Amino acid sequence: MRSHSKPREVIMCSYQAVNVYYYKFTIDGINIVIVNMLPIVLAAIVLGYFDPHNYYITPIMEFILSLISIFPMSYLIGMAITSISAQSSHAVGAVLNATFGSIVEITLYISTLLKAHQTSDDIDICYVDLVRSALTGTLLATMLLIPGISMVVGGVMHSEQRFNMHSAGVGSSLLFISVAGAFTPTIFTKTFAVIDCSRCNISYSTHNDGDDIQCSDCFFSVHGSNHSDTFKDDKLTPLVYTCTVLLPLAYFIGLVYTLKTHTFIFESPHGETKGSGHHKPIVLWGRLKSCIILLIAVTCMSLCADLVADNIDPLLRSTGLSELFLGGTILALAPSLPEILNGVQFARQNNINMSIEIGSSVAVQVCLLQIPILVLSNSIKDMSFLLVFNDIHLWSVVLSVVIMNYTFIDGKSDYFQGSVLLIVYAILISMFYFAPPTTVCL
Repeated sequence: MRSHSKPREVIMCSYQAVNVYYYKFTIDGINIVIVNMLPIVLAAIVLGYFDPHNYYITPIMEFILSLISIFPMSYLIGMAITSISAQSSHAVGAVLNATFGSIVEITLYISTLLKAHQTSDDIDICYVDLVRSALTGTLLATMLLIPGISMVVGGVMHSEQRFNMHSAGVGSSLLFISVAGAFTPTIFTKTFAVIDCSRCNISYSTHNDGDDIQCSDCFFSVHGSNHSDTFKDDKLTPLVYTCTVLLPLAYFIGLVYTLKTHTFIFESPHGETKGSGHHKPIVLWGRLKSCIILLIAVTCMSLCADLVADNIDPLLRSTGLSELFLGGTILALAPSLPEILNGVQFARQNNINMSIEIGSSVAVQVCLLQIPILVLSNSIKDMSFLLVFNDIHLWSVVLSVVIMNYTFIDGKSDYFQGSVLLIVYAILISMFYFAPPTTVCL
């Protein structure tokens, strides 16, 4: 360089294309893995709607692509809601969370129920039972899988973790109310409905002890005796609507309690807010950009959910899976993947309280928001959705609630407690797998 010229520097910055920390990179605040999944969303929509006769892709592959596409859209919806909420008041954030927090699941379930209504003559697949199984599977995942994985990861990295028992107690109370309200119509039906059997055979006996009647394919009928709708119309339906009105009321009372009147309960003994005190809403985008991303993500997710519902039939026929297992695992876990990853991330950061709260809040939203919205949608347009679950749904959720609350009783968590929750979850899912296909669609 010449002496009279200003010194110049050449800076070269190079990055490895792929390494073990690749998943941590972000583009405009969006995780690089999510960015790489966006072409899958585009491919699923284009192939699904411009290849209706499946010349280029099989129905099963279309189902897989559409289901995978729900994950990045759910992630973007959550990020957009977080950005808008961080720039708004607590009330606006609560309303946004209540409105869009469950939109992925609601859209997927309504698309499936509409598919059931369009193919009402198809008696081989019970789409309504598929939705009930998905609701149950989401509850099992949020009560057992999310806290279980978080406890195992946090326990391995930090030996023992503590969480706010007051916060967990409020979540447990709301969860008890949620399960009680959502499954009350089921208990009512099991108690007062009549038993209907499709096949009964009378075996005549030569002795004086009378004839034997052997029946199969028996179930609790909501139509009452002589297949009339008196019990359903006069008793069961008013009870369902009563629970539907009371459940959202409990949700909003819980919001007021936690965000307004009793925020001090969620302070830790060291004066920090719930969790580790380091979790604050991050503003990634402005309001306008967040709203645009939210609108686009919701639209794409709705299109993908409709494709998933369209290809459930060929998937069940080709794989032989039951509605219980498909709904309780695949349809339940796909929209919940962001919550699972967030729970693990907080556990790695020694914030197990936030991991537990994520699972509890999603479980509460399933019963206090998603189920009432489904019932309301069914009242507007008949989709044959009735809030009466099977016995396997009822007892799986009851068992999960009891085990989860017993695990949280001491305010401590480690890998042993997490392993117990995961083993119970695996046992219940195994029961769903070996369950026979639905023979009677209520």
